[in-house]
This record gives sequence, structure tokens and C-alpha cells, in this order.
Amino acid sequence: MQELKSKTMSVITQINQDWVDALKEGEKGDGVDLSEVFGKFSANVEKLDQAFREAMERLGGKKKKGMWG
Repeated sequence: MQELKSKTMSVITQINQDWVDALKEGEKGDGVDLSEVFGKFSANVEKLDQAFREAMERLGGKKKKGMWG
């Protein structure tokens, strides 16, 4: 569970950093590219989903289809 917590916090930190980077880039005059930000968000959610699937496998849970269950 500690590893899952660590991976979750890592993904949350990356999501926050992606927003900070996008806003800083947008301040330069080009604006914020939301499609890029949300693309990165989706990739991070997939990483989080994978971490949960791995945790379930280690805990002996059944492997189910879908994002969270």
C-alpha cells in the first residue's frame, strides 16, 4: 500500500507540475494549450490506473476490466 500511495502522490505532483509549466508557458504570450495539458493529464491518469491494477494483483484481487475496478 505504501508503494501505491507513493505512486499516487507522484502522479498528483506531475499533474500539478504540468499545469504550472503550461501556465508559465502561456504567460509568454502564446496562451495555454489546453489540449496538451489534458493530454498529459490523461497519460498521468493511465499511470495511476496501472498502479492500482498492479496493487490489486499484488493483493490477490481479481483482474477486472475497466479503469477503477
